[in-house]
Order: sequence, then structure tokens, then C-alpha cells
Amino acid sequence: MNPLTHAHFVLEIFKGHNLTQDEKDHLIVGSILPDIHITGLIQFQKTHNLGLDYFHSAKNPLHKFLALGIISHGEEPKGLDYHTHQGEGYIQKKQGKVLELAKKYQNYLGEIDDMTAHHLIEFSMDNLIAEINPLISQQVLTAFQNPKMNLAITSFSHFLGFSERKNMKIIKLLNNKHVLDYFQNCSLPETTAKNWLNLTFYRNMKKGKNLPLREKIKKFTAFSYYNMKRTLNDKQLTQLFEEINNYLREDAYSFLSQSQKEMILLKNGLLQHISH
Repeated sequence: MNPLTHAHFVLEIFKGHNLTQDEKDHLIVGSILPDIHITGLIQFQKTHNLGLDYFHSAKNPLHKFLALGIISHGEEPKGLDYHTHQGEGYIQKKQGKVLELAKKYQNYLGEIDDMTAHHLIEFSMDNLIAEINPLISQQVLTAFQNPKMNLAITSFSHFLGFSERKNMKIIKLLNNKHVLDYFQNCSLPETTAKNWLNLTFYRNMKKGKNLPLREKIKKFTAFSYYNMKRTLNDKQLTQLFEEINNYLREDAYSFLSQSQKEMILLKNGLLQHISH
């Protein structure tokens, strides 16, 4: 899932707990942090399956809250991505219909496959979360701007065995204006369309990072932002997200609620290991 969905998910799990602002901020950043794998700096499995190990290794109580956020995101032990990605998860159940909707816009989207539908569902879920929790974008921005976060991210980097150079890359990335704008733009179909364009461009550039210079130039030309803008129209993409939102809205919130309930027992057990 995408950042607003993960942030909302973990805050709902801890609803009713009298958390400090710092604890909430660390939960939020932890719930989003595993997706640093899209930068190519680390494998998906390491950020999505090692949250529990990091929790037990962390000494600082706030870093344990960061770990709880990471656990809520991941696939092991059965965070939100487990319920969305694995087997007959939510995305698998919804993918067929979303593919049908996307194919109506094939002239604008270009090649469409299962991963296209996967990403469309994730982007749409963030729109739906913003509907029921209009404050979530600001909560995410506040969390990432917490000055204590650099130390927490460094703690996770050290756990993963990152060099200081790689750690500073992650800190710089997570404080990047474009990343913060991305969080803010998740709230509406219109701005989500812009996020889709930007992230699609970024992913295509990352795929070509190890190509020879001549091939890099060809790839950059093919996927240049302005060329893509002419192909993938904001208005048409906005309409697509509105259609997907209408389809997912029926049971998206109940799916999230059920997944949250399944994590509460684990959460209650882990909280006993945090000293205040």
C-alpha cells in the first residue's frame, strides 16, 4: 500500500493509547520507511520481513515505536502488506476489475499489466483514506519533519548494516521537498494523477540506471516527463482514479479494519517490551 494508507493503518491500531507526539511520529515514519526499497538501496525482503528483529534489537523506546510502524507495514509478521500482497490478498481480489477499468484508458496509459493494476489500487487507497481522515497528510508531514527522526532512521540503517554514506542518502531522500510534496498530493484524484506521473517517471529512470550511456539517453528520451505528460493526460488519469475509488470504496475500510484487528494482539504483546 501507499504512504497515507500505511500511516492511517498504524494510527488506528494504536487508537485509544495515550501516545506522545514523538511516539506517533515514529509510528508514522516507521509505517512508511520499508518502501525505501524502491530507491534500489536495499531489497524488498529486508525492509518488509525484519521489523520484529529490529524491534528486539532497538534500545531507545522511540526507536521501538519506529519498529512497530515497520512491523505494521510489512509482510512478516503479517502487517498490512501481507494482507494486501500475499495469496488471495486484497489487491489480488480487486485486480481483475481494476484492469478492466484501466483498459478503458489504454490510449493514455500505454502498456497495462497486473503491476499497473497493483499500483493503481495502492494510489486509489490513499485517496480513500484522505476522505475519512483529512488530517492524515499533515500528520505524515509533521512526522517526517520531527528533528528526532534522523537518529531513528540512522538506528534502522545501522541495524541493516548500511554504511554511513548510504544512511545519509536515505535521510536526505526522506527530507527531500519532492517526497514531502508527494505526501501532501495524495489527498485528491487530481493531485494523485501528478504523483502517478512523477513516480512512473522515476521508476522508469531507475530501471535504466545500469545501462550504457547511449541506452540511458534513449530511455530518458522515451520516458521524459514532458513526453509522458503528452501521452498520459492528467484529466483522463484523474477520471480513472475516480472510477477506481468508486469501485474500492464499498469494502476498502472494512478490509483495513479487519486487518487492524489481526495485529492488535501482536501490538499489545510488544508494547510490554517498551519501558517509559
